[in-house]
Amino acid sequence: LMPDTFLRDLHSTLEHCISEFDSIHSLFCQNPETDFSRKRKITFPDTCRFLIELQSKSLPNEVMDFFGHTKAAPTASAYIQQQQKILTDGWAFLFHLFVSETSHLQDSLYRGYRLLACDGSDVNISRNPTDDETFIREGQKGYNMIHINALYDLLNHTYCDQLVQGKKKLHERKALNTMDDRYHGAPAIFLADRGYESFNVFAHLISKEQKFVIRMKDINSNGILSAYALPD
Repeated sequence: LMPDTFLRDLHSTLEHCISEFDSIHSLFCQNPETDFSRKRKITFPDTCRFLIELQSKSLPNEVMDFFGHTKAAPTASAYIQQQQKILTDGWAFLFHLFVSETSHLQDSLYRGYRLLACDGSDVNISRNPTDDETFIREGQKGYNMIHINALYDLLNHTYCDQLVQGKKKLHERKALNTMDDRYHGAPAIFLADRGYESFNVFAHLISKEQKFVIRMKDINSNGILSAYALPD
């Protein structure tokens, strides 16, 4: 019963956050005075729900599944037009609002600590050679890519923070420090892989009185351990 109750509470909280987002959506629209002001098939809350619930089908099939397999369902083009009205900052606002509202639900702890894993993932985006932060000049045409840094609660199966960087401006250790600065909640143990090995990261976490476990590169590599004469 506990998992079912937890999931129901998460869903209820998400709906509340979408409602709060809707009440001030003009602050996060391309054209505050006109966007989402007229009655359309795709409302502002549905635009949010649809993006959150996307799976791995083609966009037309996703639209049909979400809005019903009827002639009254909107087109994929209509959805894209609605989505493009919302500024990127709006999605960040919704994410952090949801994280804040669900912090009290994240009650699975390991000996009194939340286990927060930090890692990153590359995602290809639409090609735009003029974007200096994301455009990679490789091959004949090149491509654009972003890097998503995420802080994930291993026991509660929820993301508690994220930071998107352009692949050209990638700095995972700086991202971890930023998410550490923004973290508020139960005592936590931060876990990260070898890409986060850095005296700066260690000092930053220690200054925040955080516990952490960070994997380090092999002693025979170019990592921090290679500079020390350690016992066998």
